[in-house]
Amino acid sequence: MKMEIRASDIKDWFQYRCERRLIYATLPREVRDAVPVHEVDDRSIRREEGVRFEEDVLRRLRERGESILRPNGGSLHVPPGLTAAFLRGEHPARLIYQAKLDETPSLRRDLQLPEHVSIRSGLPDFMEWVGEGKQRCLRIIDVKHTRRPTQYHRAQVAFYALMLRGVFASLGINEPPIHRQANIWSIGADGGPLWEAERGLFDLRSHEELLRDFFRRQLGSISQTKIGSGSDQTFFHLYFKCEQCKWLQHCDKAIADDRPREDWDISAIPGLSHQSKAALHRNGLRTLGAVARASHLGDDTWTLRTRGKLLKNRAEALLSRQWCRLPEHHTWLMPPQIDVPIFLVVDRDPVAAHLVTIGCLVGGKRARPPVVEVVTRPTDELPALTRVLRGLIDVLQELHEHNQRLPTTEGLRMHIFVYEPSEANDLRDTLATHLDDSDIRSGLIHLVRLFPPEEVRAPEPEYRGAHHLPASALRSVIEQLYVLPAKVSYDLARVSRALAEATPPLKSPYLPGPPFTRPFSARLSIDVMRQLGDKPQWVEATQQDAIARLRAMQSLCQWILDDNAQSGHDFLRLRKPPFRFQEQFHPLEAIDLDVLLAQELLQSRAERLGALIDLARPSEERRERLRCYANLELREAKNRSGGAILDFLVPPESRQAEISPGSLGLILTDDDPDLRMDPSRWPECTVELLSGADPSRLRVKIWKKAWTSQTMRRLMRDTPTAGWFLDKGHVDVNTARMETLLRYLSEGAG
Repeated sequence: MKMEIRASDIKDWFQYRCERRLIYATLPREVRDAVPVHEVDDRSIRREEGVRFEEDVLRRLRERGESILRPNGGSLHVPPGLTAAFLRGEHPARLIYQAKLDETPSLRRDLQLPEHVSIRSGLPDFMEWVGEGKQRCLRIIDVKHTRRPTQYHRAQVAFYALMLRGVFASLGINEPPIHRQANIWSIGADGGPLWEAERGLFDLRSHEELLRDFFRRQLGSISQTKIGSGSDQTFFHLYFKCEQCKWLQHCDKAIADDRPREDWDISAIPGLSHQSKAALHRNGLRTLGAVARASHLGDDTWTLRTRGKLLKNRAEALLSRQWCRLPEHHTWLMPPQIDVPIFLVVDRDPVAAHLVTIGCLVGGKRARPPVVEVVTRPTDELPALTRVLRGLIDVLQELHEHNQRLPTTEGLRMHIFVYEPSEANDLRDTLATHLDDSDIRSGLIHLVRLFPPEEVRAPEPEYRGAHHLPASALRSVIEQLYVLPAKVSYDLARVSRALAEATPPLKSPYLPGPPFTRPFSARLSIDVMRQLGDKPQWVEATQQDAIARLRAMQSLCQWILDDNAQSGHDFLRLRKPPFRFQEQFHPLEAIDLDVLLAQELLQSRAERLGALIDLARPSEERRERLRCYANLELREAKNRSGGAILDFLVPPESRQAEISPGSLGLILTDDDPDLRMDPSRWPECTVELLSGADPSRLRVKIWKKAWTSQTMRRLMRDTPTAGWFLDKGHVDVNTARMETLLRYLSEGAG
């Protein structure tokens, strides 16, 4: 199979890791047309903005008086003769723009290219002569319309470096004067190009080796893929990044609604990775029906070992078109009782780096109409943010004052929701950029309580604890508890549409219309964001779309709460007291010792919450994550010094657990969620693991206080012989000591 590879194809490979995309992009057009391959023109606003940004860089360089060798007339690149003169150092220009780099025999040998693979000409944006000690070296510079250059951007630049080495070799220069560091000029704080910056510079050598490894070890097998008229064996996978691909519609035919669901490609299963899909292919599982009927998916990858059962359940839900709640699954991300749920929607332009929408809906016993702000200019971001969050803080203040008049165990409970975790990240990042604003700073104590920006290192520690988790992502709750007939993604649109046909049905599903419909996401697309300033009619439509998302989130939250109430047992495990502002710590007035104490408490609460989230998983998943000895068989119990030594037989599948003698916070249970997920009861089942050479046997010591507790007596009486589980809980031996020390120092002692 003939392939013609460009530098941009290398960037795309490391960005998407898609064999089909790489093959389609490098095939001669007549081969693609023979398949046939349905292709959509990929000219986009982002591409056009990138071209304008590069033109702006060139204009600014010329205004600075830089000496630049560039193409003449309508040519796309500098003529070969002038390029060679520049590379030999015979041309007076310091910079060259759009030099043409061709394939060379040296490059082919370096990359060990098969005969049927060739390299197309490359056009690096700039090359610049810079001083390096007593020598002059040539630095490769690429211009990217992004704020954060990534590995795949660097891979493209490193590919230019490999091509340049070959060109120098063809010129008879065996020691090419290529600078060890390349640079990427990206978007600066003012929207213009960011020139010399540490984040733009990177070492070429490691990225060049990465490319050599790809060409020498991976490309050969990819290039052997059979493709032609009526035959297409290219490997592909559908997931959220595919939205930007011009061959998405072609791949989407494999899971189209007009095909029998049994024949759908397994990309339809939400949460399936490239690696797991390849492993399923190796096991002969290529269709949704095959996965749903399989008794075992295999253990080729860690994901299949830990999540294989979940992926199979999701395939079954798609095939049956029915939802179900996962048995034995619980979550610490949502409380079972919420009197005042608050929903937030956030969209942020990643390139312009400002909010585009921010909206809030307060429901329950303090219900208010939704408030949504649409931002069309960067200068409008702060006023919009302030207006929405001020209303949110007013509600919280009202709840606080109401609950202050009641006993601590009584009052209204509040919880905040976003749908995607990335929305909370975007809001935090935005708050962090406005800490110098007086309005934001005057309310900082409240804002920090909601979404602590990374720059503020002393948020109220209680808000990272299990009892004060301020906000949750509804998507994470859904993914932990349910399997739904939603293909590829559990985004808000697909989830709410799936539950609209459930019993009981979701009351207000999110049904986006054009131009808000996206393949695998419900967040605002960047194409819509960039046209809001030019199309005023879209502003109101965007506002209504955000309100529809808020209504759908509210409906989804209530649906989960109702399901929890009807289940007969709480699978929502976050226990929250009635809402009150925590008054004992004020970030704006904190002294250094307060900050240190807050950080220590923050770490402790975060670790405990992490342990609880792990313990909320079913035993099979905890075992595969190596955090649990599952299904231990009790062989003997001996009383020792008021306590006991228990001897267990360990089944083969549990012998790899990363729990060893000396591990702290170990709890021995019968897997009852009311016991293993209640930290207040852990002292009644805490044990110490004793050393032993035989991996099939396990001995634990139980101290007198735990051995004589009512909990342990019940366990010894009622637990089946092979029904014991040893898990990692959480124990904190340092925070109390650190608090004592810091209080001692703060009082001026020592």
